[in-house]
Amino acid sequence: MRQGFTLLETIFASVLFGFIVLFVLNLYPSSIVAVRRGETQIIADNCAQAILEDLRSRSFYNVNVASPPTYQKWVYGGTDFIPTVSLAYDTDSSLEPFLKIATVNITWTFQNRTNSVVHTMYLNNITR
Repeated sequence: MRQGFTLLETIFASVLFGFIVLFVLNLYPSSIVAVRRGETQIIADNCAQAILEDLRSRSFYNVNVASPPTYQKWVYGGTDFIPTVSLAYDTDSSLEPFLKIATVNITWTFQNRTNSVVHTMYLNNITR
């Protein structure tokens, strides 16, 4: 009895191995893009949280609804994160003079696509 592989078995194994290699190589670039997209999302969330913490650390009366503070853009990994802050009184509440709503919108462009993240926080001056 002869031992070894036939030509058909060798071709079939080579084609199967080639498909597996192509599949794995195509996963690598898309996973890098997904990781980078997630990284930019986390950075935008951290930027928004830092701005909200800055607003929270200020005195209630130093956070002016008429002229909200401005913040410079953040640059990370060649991506510009542009923050926009808006402040308003909560008109749905009977506590309007004591309750302000701070909204932070962070926008950035990743792979020719504009992304944004919005965080909202209530600021109060209610004494107990």
